[in-house]
Parts: sequence; C-alpha cells; structure tokens
Amino acid sequence: MSLFIDRRLEFNRDGLLGYRLRNNSGGSVAAGAPVIFDTTVQAGDAFTTTTTADDPLVIGMLDETVGNGAYGFVGIMGHTDKLKVNGTTAISVGNYLTTHTVAGIAAKQTTAPKGGVLAVALEAYSTADSNGVIDA
Repeated sequence: MSLFIDRRLEFNRDGLLGYRLRNNSGGSVAAGAPVIFDTTVQAGDAFTTTTTADDPLVIGMLDETVGNGAYGFVGIMGHTDKLKVNGTTAISVGNYLTTHTVAGIAAKQTTAPKGGVLAVALEAYSTADSNGVIDA
C-alpha cells in the first residue's frame, strides 16, 4: 500500500518517497538502477538511463524493474537495499554515490560534485564489477 501525496508523488510500502515516472530508455530497466530525467519529454514524466559519470540530471533509483514505456516507482529519498553499484573504485560506508559510465549502475563519486549525488553508501563494496547491490 502506498500513500499518495499528489498525482505522482508517493510514499511506497518500503518507506521510499518518490514518483511514478515512465521509462523512456528504449528497453527494460532493472530495480536498483539509478535513472535521470529524460529531457526530451516536455511533460516531465519520463526517465532514462545514462552512461555519464556524475550526471547532474540524476533523480533517483528505480524500486522495481520497469519495461520500456511503462510507469515505475523512482525513489528519491529514503533507505534502500537495492542500489546497484560498481566497486572498481572501492565504496566505503559514508561515500557519496553517483551515476557511473555503465548505464543502470551507481559508483563512488571521485570528482568534485556537479550536483549528481544519488545516495550515501550505508554498506561497503569493493569488488571490481557492476554486480554489487548495497544499502544506501
């Protein structure tokens, strides 16, 4: 059960605050993936993925797998245990996380912030792959 605050803003059953937005990425996007606003859609109701590290358009993390063209819940605030990460640059508790050069993956922020902070790591991950799933 969710608590709806307006047409799209809601608290979901896991306690995340977020929006129901449309997947405009061209394919299915997995739960735990960081997503950005799709600036090609004027209605402002769509997201896509990015391969830009520290993308300033990051809006949150998908809480569920969403097919292309379907609406899904994008968490913007609150705890999650689903964030997909890459540990090539080791992530420690307290590190800021941002978008990575691999679509649908977060990574430790290694440059001066451009406004693209997605989350704070609540769990460490240091394996050099994009298979990590952590609390944030």
